Amino acid sequence: MLDDRVVKFLDCFETVFHADWGHTRDCLSEIPQSGSFLDPTPGQFYDGDGLGCCSWSNYAGLLAEYRTLRALLISEGLYEPDWEKRKERS
Repeated sequence: MLDDRVVKFLDCFETVFHADWGHTRDCLSEIPQSGSFLDPTPGQFYDGDGLGCCSWSNYAGLLAEYRTLRALLISEGLYEPDWEKRKERS
């Protein structure tokens, strides 16, 4: 299961940051100042609409795969979601 999730995430990542890079550059400025790349609409679940740019479904797919992979890694004890705890281990 982990292998499938990693492959899907990498496919989405390469689509957004390589194959679709021109469109990604155009849309990056549409992320609100209050948001970040991984949480573009704080307090709301971003599903690919509402940033003001044309459809950026590849980005929504990347975020969905990121969230799924992250949750799986946390549930398997392979990833510590608390930033401060991760920094302490370094």
